[in-house]
Amino acid sequence: MNRPNPPTAAPLLDLMLRQRVVIAAALAGLTALCWLYLFVAAADMRAMGNRTMPMPMEPKSAVDLVLLGVWLARIGGLLLVAYSIGLLALS
Repeated sequence: MNRPNPPTAAPLLDLMLRQRVVIAAALAGLTALCWLYLFVAAADMRAMGNRTMPMPMEPKSAVDLVLLGVWLARIGGLLLVAYSIGLLALS
C-alpha cells in the first residue's frame, strides 16, 4: 500500500522567505524615497540663503495643510526604519 508522503515544511519556508524579501524590498524602497525627498527639500532650503521666514501660529490657508502632509510624510519615513525590524520579525 502506498501512503502519501507527509507535507514538508520546505514550501512554507520558501513562501515565508519570499514574503520577507518582498517586505524588505518595499521597506528599502520607501525609505530611499523618503531620504530622497529630504535631500531635495534640504537643497531647496539651502537655496534660500540666510533669509528667515516668519512662522504663523495658526493655519492661514490650504498651504498649511499641505505642509502638515509633508511633515507627516517625513515622520513616516523616519519611523518606517524603526518599525521595519518589527515588521520583518513578525512576517
